[in-house]
Amino acid sequence: MTETTGEQEQLFPEMGPSFREFIEASPSVMLLIDPETSAIVQANEEATAFYGYPKERLERMGISEINILPPEEILREMTAAKTNRKSFFRFRHRLASGELRAVHVYSSPVQMEGKRLLCSIIQDVTDLKSDEDRAERRRLEEHLARSVALLGAAIESVAEGIIVVDMKGRVLIYNANFERFWNTPSGWSTAFDPEERLTFLSNLARDQEEFMKLIQTVRNQPDLERSGTMHLADGRILEFESRPFRAEETILGRIWSIRDVTEREEARKALETSLREKELLLREIHHRVKNNLQIVASLLSLHLGTAENPKVREALLESRGRVQSMALIHEKIYRSRDVSAVNLEEYVADVVRSVAGAFGLPSRTVTLDIEAEPLPLDIDRAVPCGLVLNELVTNVYKHAFPQGQAGTLFVRIAADREGSAHITIADDGVGLPDGFDPKTLHSLGITIVTALVEQLRGTLRFSSGPSEKGTAVHIRFPLGDDRNGKTPVQTV
Repeated sequence: MTETTGEQEQLFPEMGPSFREFIEASPSVMLLIDPETSAIVQANEEATAFYGYPKERLERMGISEINILPPEEILREMTAAKTNRKSFFRFRHRLASGELRAVHVYSSPVQMEGKRLLCSIIQDVTDLKSDEDRAERRRLEEHLARSVALLGAAIESVAEGIIVVDMKGRVLIYNANFERFWNTPSGWSTAFDPEERLTFLSNLARDQEEFMKLIQTVRNQPDLERSGTMHLADGRILEFESRPFRAEETILGRIWSIRDVTEREEARKALETSLREKELLLREIHHRVKNNLQIVASLLSLHLGTAENPKVREALLESRGRVQSMALIHEKIYRSRDVSAVNLEEYVADVVRSVAGAFGLPSRTVTLDIEAEPLPLDIDRAVPCGLVLNELVTNVYKHAFPQGQAGTLFVRIAADREGSAHITIADDGVGLPDGFDPKTLHSLGITIVTALVEQLRGTLRFSSGPSEKGTAVHIRFPLGDDRNGKTPVQTV
């Protein structure tokens, strides 16, 4: 116990016999307690009446026989009262009958007969507290009843199955759709305890272990939000969402919403199957078109081997190049993951190398310098774009480097911010002839290029090549769908 100083002693003057008489005459329940031993030194008649013990018996008892707190807590509270650090306490006291009563205790230190004692006034607040509690409980119950009624009306109006459980797994509310989705018997929520309900529901799941793992996960992590699908043993598929519900920051339980998505999942699977079948069919079509074009190219090669006229050989060579450029497109689509588009970067490299191979020029004669972005190009644009590339690259090999002259063929492909593709075919060869005007030129190659660029809804422009040497052809066309309007081909 804490020792008192002389200064503290002066705060509590010695109480004489008249103070004991005051206690006896008091209409309140009063006890005089020795804080050193916890013994009741004096109890008045009101105290004996309240506690139900004879006065002689009560004054031989210790306060720990009345106060239900552990002895160490009683000692701590008496020390606080003795040093005047605390004077008001809320306790529960046990009567002689064994009944527990809620009491308010007002305790102050007094000096009597050379000892520091505690004078305690006890007020029974059990009935008062109970009345307050009952009133508050009725108010809360009425509020809860109104809230549950509103919630019940709300959840019955939704298509999902809804169930609300508290932190102990007890069912608070659920709607008819939940019973329908799970085929639960009437009264199932009260007929079983929480664990039995879980067992009942898990038996309906196709994978019972996975179902219980899900429940255990949300139990261990009350603030977790989960969603997904679960398969039932009868073949149905349920989509679920599970999230905590709170009162302010306190988690009170979980809300589960469930919907039957069996038809939707079956339709999705059927659609995926149909798409796979159509994709296989489309790939097969591209494969057969490619094979047919390769046959045409082979026939042209046979004629090329027997033709003696240089003009005829040139025409056959150019025609074969055009057929092969189209065959390359179908080959690319057939081997691509995406059957709707061609990777322009890969396709351009193949077209340029195919033309170079057709002319039989060694790589040391004409150097290829290709920089292309991997732009996706749909089949409607890929075919005319491939033919344009074939014509322009063929022209470079035919005219830019006469008599085995060495040089470089430049190919640049990129997209701008407006969503258009920019293609530049350039060389550092002999350049354009004097007076070149594409508008007045009537060669088959220029005619084909102009028509194909128009099909692409693009523009065509000629200029000098790198460092004002050679020739450069610039083509710009939209990568998106711009077919509603008509963009005239501009040739400069």
